[in-house]
Amino acid sequence: MENLLNPSIQYTDPDTLQFCLPLSDKEFWYCEPNCCHDKLLPESDSTERIIYEMLGGYPEELIRLSSVVAEVKEFISNGRLWCSGDISIDDIDDKEQLELLQAYGYSLDSFSTGAERNQIICESYFETYCTTDFS
Repeated sequence: MENLLNPSIQYTDPDTLQFCLPLSDKEFWYCEPNCCHDKLLPESDSTERIIYEMLGGYPEELIRLSSVVAEVKEFISNGRLWCSGDISIDDIDDKEQLELLQAYGYSLDSFSTGAERNQIICESYFETYCTTDFS
């Protein structure tokens, strides 16, 4: 989860604390909290749930506080609390790329660069399949 501290990290959905780290124009690392984890379920009164509720929508604060609040550092360091994974555009066939774009209301010509299009496709893939490596 050290990728969260990378200065190139992007906040792709601040409300859900979804992050993206571009690894190249074709490969992206995505992560977001694993809301199916017992400690993050809505009925949980865990410290992790409290952190998620308080800092959801404030990804910059989450990152900042991780350097000064032990519980927040533990939250972002615990890979079990996050869905994450590297996604390469080369692993998604053309048909599925188009389906993912259309499902999110985009077309192939909605983007000014290939890298931008690739990132949105990979983000859509991540959100659809919520891949994780639990590292």
